[in-house]
Amino acid sequence: MQMLRWIFLTGIFLNMGFALMSCSSKLPDPTPLADFSVSAILDEQWSAHPNDGNEALLFKLSPASDDDFLYVAGNNGEVSAINSLTGKKFWATTYHEYHFSSHVGLNSEAIYLGTDTADVVKLDKKTGALLWAKSVPSTVIAAPLAVGDKVFVKSINGEVTSLNAQTGTPVWNYQQTLPSLILRDASDSVAYDQLLLVGFSNGVLIAFEQLSGNIRWIKQVSTPEGKTDVERMADIAATPQMRGNVVYAATYQGKMVAFDLRTQDTLWAADVSTYNDFSLSNTALFVGDNEGNLIAIDRQSGAVLWKQDALRYRYITAPTYIDNDIVAVGDKEGYLHLLSAKDGHFIARTKVHGDGILTAPLYCHGYIIVQTNNGRLYAYRIKQTT
Repeated sequence: MQMLRWIFLTGIFLNMGFALMSCSSKLPDPTPLADFSVSAILDEQWSAHPNDGNEALLFKLSPASDDDFLYVAGNNGEVSAINSLTGKKFWATTYHEYHFSSHVGLNSEAIYLGTDTADVVKLDKKTGALLWAKSVPSTVIAAPLAVGDKVFVKSINGEVTSLNAQTGTPVWNYQQTLPSLILRDASDSVAYDQLLLVGFSNGVLIAFEQLSGNIRWIKQVSTPEGKTDVERMADIAATPQMRGNVVYAATYQGKMVAFDLRTQDTLWAADVSTYNDFSLSNTALFVGDNEGNLIAIDRQSGAVLWKQDALRYRYITAPTYIDNDIVAVGDKEGYLHLLSAKDGHFIARTKVHGDGILTAPLYCHGYIIVQTNNGRLYAYRIKQTT
């Protein structure tokens, strides 16, 4: 198989749309932060340092939460369960033989992690003990997805593998032919009823039957265009999301679309390019584009409701919609920003840590929880000032 050329998402962008460039070229300067009328304060509740982070390798190892605990992994093999109310460690362990590279996947019993050496591990959720480890075709960046008695793993080379959740034994495998140039990022797979929805780096979203691996349907979210490999990049790097029978999906250098799950008919399409996940409210979709503009899109029509460009070139995280019509987003310089979901004006800001933030904020028990690139966790509560 042709070797894939991976693109790091930080340190390689230039000009409009963050077009790819050589490492020797000058990066756009982050937009300076402007003053605004503060209407809320981010009050730190606790902090913790469960691992040394992933800054050097730029793996976005996002924590996962089941409300009571946060499950956090580092590329050096450290895994922890953190009390989400207090920040105290419930358990912590290190597996030096594994270099974790994926988001954390979990269900009611176990934690699942992928490695950059093409392994998937299952850990006991209560103790962190290793239950099994199995090889898969390639590096795993997307979170392994546990559904019933199966675990679904998407590898960076375009293969999807179904494993028996109890034993790790392979059940079925599928390989999608990918372009020679892809982003070093990956959308997570999504389960819906008896289907598994998987986005690939060629702009294709495929619905598999979970039990057999048979393909139910294929949706071309965005068609690669251009003469060069760079121009034709159209990765589905954002995790698809569903509300009712509507699927929302987005590609890099392509489209954001909403389509009917039953018929695959496109309901609307918008010219938005993103390599990050997006967030939904009851009425809107919130997404950061390649330049760092934060955009709100009407879920029914696809119309742009507002666009906030004050965070341009600040390499913002995926946005997170939280209660009271607020959107939270972090940036490369380590700031946490709160904006109004109604019109995009700024509400609050705090400097979390200078090492920067790559992963999206979490919202748990009324806390906004942020993980910085050096592995630290911070929990904030919003206090209104007006």
